[in-house]
Amino acid sequence: MKVWYVQKAKTRIEGVVCRVRDPESTPDLETVMLGFAPGKSYAAAAICRHGNFLQWGYAAAPSRMTPAGRNLFVNCIAYIHKFDGQRPSY
Repeated sequence: MKVWYVQKAKTRIEGVVCRVRDPESTPDLETVMLGFAPGKSYAAAAICRHGNFLQWGYAAAPSRMTPAGRNLFVNCIAYIHKFDGQRPSY
């Protein structure tokens, strides 16, 4: 199976930020990318947007990310910019 890596460094942090259980209760919560980590469900999100907050589920510094991982991070920042000032609902 081919695997796409975001970071080169191995960390003890599992790389998942949330699981969307009830999307209707948080309409401004958006899964940007699903991710897999041992012990987590296959529907767990590695990157989410909640209002104007980006939840990034990876732990490596940019110097320890793959080139694709760095590009993904920059694209996520560019994407979330359009939600500037939008407060998340809880």
